[in-house]
Amino acid sequence: MGGCESCASGRRKEVERLIDDAKRHGDCRNLRDAIRQAEAEGMDVLAARQLYAEMAKQERQSPERAQEMLRWAASTQDGVILRQVIQEVETLCPDSLSLVPARKRLQEYQEEIKRKICRTQDTQKLSLFLDRARQMGIPSAELGEHFRRFEVSLQDFRKMTGHTAVGGACLSQGLLPGCEEPTISEWSPFALGNPRIETVKDLISSKSKGGIGAPWAEDRDRPIAGIDIAEKGGSYSSYSMLMDHRRKHARCPNSPGVMFDQTRGPPITSYDHGFYPADLRPPRYPISSTWISRSASELQKTMKNLGKGR
Repeated sequence: MGGCESCASGRRKEVERLIDDAKRHGDCRNLRDAIRQAEAEGMDVLAARQLYAEMAKQERQSPERAQEMLRWAASTQDGVILRQVIQEVETLCPDSLSLVPARKRLQEYQEEIKRKICRTQDTQKLSLFLDRARQMGIPSAELGEHFRRFEVSLQDFRKMTGHTAVGGACLSQGLLPGCEEPTISEWSPFALGNPRIETVKDLISSKSKGGIGAPWAEDRDRPIAGIDIAEKGGSYSSYSMLMDHRRKHARCPNSPGVMFDQTRGPPITSYDHGFYPADLRPPRYPISSTWISRSASELQKTMKNLGKGR
């Protein structure tokens, strides 16, 4: 036991000597290593840590360190990182000669991102480029012209959402001129081949994806597992048969009152994309099978037969 205590005392003295040498020579790295060894021995290193923090701060503020940081930022070829490093160096060492070429390089990145903004027609990419341009320090006044691409006037928004019909008449006052069908207007979400903007969600989709893009069930070229108009004159023998048929052939996660109101229209696929919580219920609207539901039924039969064969 005495020998172990003697060894521990010797190690502590060695660590103290390393700390003193690092303080005397002003070596930040050696002082950091000595502090780690002292902590492993359970020694009090508060004063040494304070000294290390001061030495590290002075090292960061040195012209050599600033030059190294700017060289590293330029090597990343990222205008956002370069601007952040330039701001830090301007605070720590505003007279550094390396700031001149760094600012010139940042200006080249800014011109490049401006050219990308002018060329792109993709709304998603445009939004990304505008964000990066702001982070590179380009004033918002220079980007205002491109931000206006996202703007929609109130009058246009009313037309897009159907609140103003042709001639200024509101849609609730009657059908559009020339409509013969009393139940479906040209602006109805159930109109064949004519999807229109109904909600702010649709407006966002049109701006980000170039259109609503919902494959309505009436579009027979794009069959989906959702609403499907039943044959005229068709009927069910009982309510239970009706519900059983819909359980087999309808796969939409929300109740009909939520999924098929006049605002939203039918689902775009067999599941909704997170705008409403899932609530599995059989639909209560006329529906018949599609090739998707028939394929799923055949797969279920095949898997059952395979299980019986085993």
